[in-house]
Amino acid sequence: MTRIGADLVVETLTALGADTVFGEPGQHEVTARVAAIDWRCLALARLYHRPEFKYWSVHGGVITIGTILLEAAATEPLIETGGEPGFDADRFFNRLRLH
Repeated sequence: MTRIGADLVVETLTALGADTVFGEPGQHEVTARVAAIDWRCLALARLYHRPEFKYWSVHGGVITIGTILLEAAATEPLIETGGEPGFDADRFFNRLRLH
């Protein structure tokens, strides 16, 4: 089974004692997954200002979030940037170029 970013975040939260936040193990797994996905979406949104983002997401003046961006957002490691979840922008866009 391939682990995606959300799974890794859920595992990390569990290892850090997230059951004290989310209740009994498994009871609120959906909540943890939603939080993990939200963090990754926030991190992706923080890349919007980069010119590379526009290359991969703006087509005919319309912003689209294609599968390649979502795959990268699901698998790239999250880091903290300015107190918020983020991605190493250079590494993220290098991953897209190698795709």
